[in-house]
Amino acid sequence: MVDSIDWIINHHEIVAGTNALFGLIERDELSKSCIAIDGPGASGKGSINKILKAITGCGGTLNAGTFYRASAYVLDSLGIAPGDVTPRDIRNLNNHLSYNEDQSFVEYAGREITQELNGARVGEIVANYSNVKDIKSAIFSQQRTIIDSGGYVLDGRDMVKHICPDALFRIYYTASTSARAKRRYEQFQRSGSKCDRSKTFDDVFHDIELRDEQDFGNTDFIFLRPEEAQVEVLSGGNREGEYNIFVDTSGKDVLQSSIEILNKMRGVLVS
Repeated sequence: MVDSIDWIINHHEIVAGTNALFGLIERDELSKSCIAIDGPGASGKGSINKILKAITGCGGTLNAGTFYRASAYVLDSLGIAPGDVTPRDIRNLNNHLSYNEDQSFVEYAGREITQELNGARVGEIVANYSNVKDIKSAIFSQQRTIIDSGGYVLDGRDMVKHICPDALFRIYYTASTSARAKRRYEQFQRSGSKCDRSKTFDDVFHDIELRDEQDFGNTDFIFLRPEEAQVEVLSGGNREGEYNIFVDTSGKDVLQSSIEILNKMRGVLVS
């Protein structure tokens, strides 16, 4: 697995692909557009988000999952079950949760909680809180306010069809269940949490299968489906064309996936 974003964006194939891309679209236009990345959990959306931001020159990144994870973590820590969330609880989240510009640092009431958001416990409970309509509505409003100025690379399970349907490039980023479970299991093994390290690969595999069932059975989220992502040129929205790109990262590292996305971005622009 390639870990260094700087190494990736300076790789000769990425540099060549980036130069070719900007031969098809003005750098200023792309940097002021939005690129939305959809897909199931543990597919690597967050990593490719950072890489595309660096390549395209977009001004910011938005990781939708961080908002949901933070809300779930706080409510669970306060002993508030998903079915018991009140408008007062939503106001508490809005007033006391804070994020830096790329959501890599999260605080609640002045205490950093960033590390806790990637733990196994949050992974197990986040879908239940994400299905609470008041939580979804509040997070949707936050995210739309952030991205309304344009120039963002966005990733999240409902990003393409719900949060930013008018993105210039809409990427469906996926991998097999076993590939995603392997990534998440390795993440847990690197974690400082004893609870996370106690998870077996089979535990993680089962958790991802369960989350997929919850996600794709949830019509409120309006996910971009794989078969939709493979219809590359769409009409409507705020542009003459928006472009859907499908990438399966199974068996690929981040560099290989980045090269494939760049090639497909160029491909849809000339099609």
